[in-house]
Amino acid sequence: MAVTSGVLGAAFCARYFGEVYADNPVYRSVLFVTYGYFACLAIFGGMAKYCDFSNRFTRWMSKRSFGLYVFHYLGISSVALFVARRGILPAPAVYLLSLIAGFAGAYLLNGIISRIPGYRWAVLGIKEEKKNVQG
Repeated sequence: MAVTSGVLGAAFCARYFGEVYADNPVYRSVLFVTYGYFACLAIFGGMAKYCDFSNRFTRWMSKRSFGLYVFHYLGISSVALFVARRGILPAPAVYLLSLIAGFAGAYLLNGIISRIPGYRWAVLGIKEEKKNVQG
């Protein structure tokens, strides 16, 4: 997959070099889509082979990954609305701030919402743990 992706990537760069890649003819081309497909498969295969490990940090992240997925965009869009839109900071600083706000805001909201019984079920799908009462 990596070799196929590399060949398709080189062909894509040779064909569309100098053109705006975000324009309709480029991102709707068969070469663009095929390259993207094989590149994704190569990345998935490489990550499955070389990055399949577990440690304390990855176990911690695995427990909170759904909360990160659900809440990350609130921090990113807040930075975009209040900082980037007004042009207060240069673009690299806004990207860094968005990254930090996305992670920190998501984990903060996940920590808060997962402790509120009604909301944790409605937002995160976490059910109440039933206590076994033996009598």
